[in-house]
This record gives sequence, C-alpha cells and structure tokens, in this order.
Amino acid sequence: MSRLTTTIKIASVVIGLGAVSFGALVYRQAHPPLPPGLATLAGTHLSTAQGSPILLGQAAAPATTTIVSFWATWCIPCRDEARALAALRQRYSPRDLAIVYLNVDETPNPAAMTKFLQATHATALRALYAGHAGWTTITGTKIMVLPRTYVFDRTGAAQAVLAGFDGAKLDDSVSAAMR
Repeated sequence: MSRLTTTIKIASVVIGLGAVSFGALVYRQAHPPLPPGLATLAGTHLSTAQGSPILLGQAAAPATTTIVSFWATWCIPCRDEARALAALRQRYSPRDLAIVYLNVDETPNPAAMTKFLQATHATALRALYAGHAGWTTITGTKIMVLPRTYVFDRTGAAQAVLAGFDGAKLDDSVSAAMR
C-alpha cells in the first residue's frame, strides 16, 4: 500500500469520526435529555432582574405543574415563545401552572428585559435572571440553544424538554403534565 493511500485512509477515518461526533452533538442539542427533578434543582441560584438573589425552588410553586423556560433578549424565536407563555399564563392560574422565565443574557439588564416583555405582550411573566451559570446547572450543558423549555409535573418530575419553539408541543406538554 502506498504512503498516499495510507494517508487517505487515515484522513477518511478521522473525518468520519469527526462527522459522527458532530452529528451526536447536533442531535443532543435538538433532543436534549430531561433534567433532574425540581427538588434537585431547587438550590439553583438565580436573581431578579434588579439583582436580588432568589433560588429556583422559591420561584417554582410546590405541587404545581411548572414550566422553566430559558430566553434571551436577542433571541428571535424566544419572542414567539414569550407570547405563547403569556397565553398560558392567561389560561391557567398560578396555582395550576408556575412559569419560571429565565433570562440568559450576558449580564442582567432590567430595561432590556422589560422592553422584550412589553414588545411580546408578556409582561404577566415574572422574568428572572439565570445567566450562563444557571443555564449550565439546569441544562447540564454549556452549549446554548434558545429557547429551551422544561415542563415538570406536580411532583416536580421532568416530563418534557423543548429545544427551540413549537407552540403545539408546548401546549401538549403542559396538558400532559397537568394530567
């Protein structure tokens, strides 16, 4: 076998392994695993838009179906999701559905967060700041795909994860978790 043939075979194997690894990464981001339950995540440090500390467990009502949704002011699909979450907030009382709306912008910016909520008619959502640390703790990854939404049932068990916005899947996931 010539040296060129050997080099080509080795390069083909390396490229093939790289493609498989990249494909696995893309699949994992499009189909992320379920996180641990809310009880495990309750100690995750967050803050209000104004910077006051709050834990995830304080923001999520116990024994209530809970949505934990990550968003950013620069995220275009997050706008559609904000509108859908605002519609869910109108449809269900806070006793029936808790919505924890977590901003992951580089730094907390109350004015930008308020402007985003007003533009999307989602001012009924209580926006908190999670940042990259909160994202990593809850999602288990540093790679950010927004919006990212988790639906937990009344026991705090994760029931669904949505990467990107899909209004029908969001409604279906919430309905299933409430049963």
